Amino acid sequence: MTKFLRGDGSWAAPLPQTYDRAVATIDVLSTAAETAIYSKLVAAADMGTDRALRLLLSGDYLHNNVAGDTVTVRVKFGGTTFWAALLGSIGGTGDPDRHPWRLALDIANLGAANSQSISGQLSLALTTDANPTTGIGGASAQFEIPFGASGLGTIDTASAQTLEVTIQWSAASSNNSWRRRSGILELV
Repeated sequence: MTKFLRGDGSWAAPLPQTYDRAVATIDVLSTAAETAIYSKLVAAADMGTDRALRLLLSGDYLHNNVAGDTVTVRVKFGGTTFWAALLGSIGGTGDPDRHPWRLALDIANLGAANSQSISGQLSLALTTDANPTTGIGGASAQFEIPFGASGLGTIDTASAQTLEVTIQWSAASSNNSWRRRSGILELV
């Protein structure tokens, strides 16, 4: 990474930069197979020993097959699953309306290329929340899951590593859909 020369002649750390943009819609629909909604190969040494990745994904979902259907969200780095959550009935009922979701994730190297802190938050509107008159998402019921890895990551970022987020429905149905609409990955 390029450092920047300050006016006093000292070197400054690199500025945050957009590392990847994902704007094509990915729809996990009519499948119970684990499916990547975001995947990016992080080049060797780009994170150095003190840089971080910041990922923001957003989209919407439809949960209208059977109220008991579930979805599992997984966050992987370097082939290791650092966080996985089985989202139960997402409000306890099927709903023909789409509801928004947003995932924010930070992966920071902690003074070494093979030591990371991994944390984030998944937010989504529940199926029990009524949609507004315009747009999607409700004003009352919201589900927020702050998360982190149970320990420090030990992925060697001196080598290229893949960051991946996957979705897996418990049942394949055209009435179960998880769409990623956009994603932005920053190197900070």
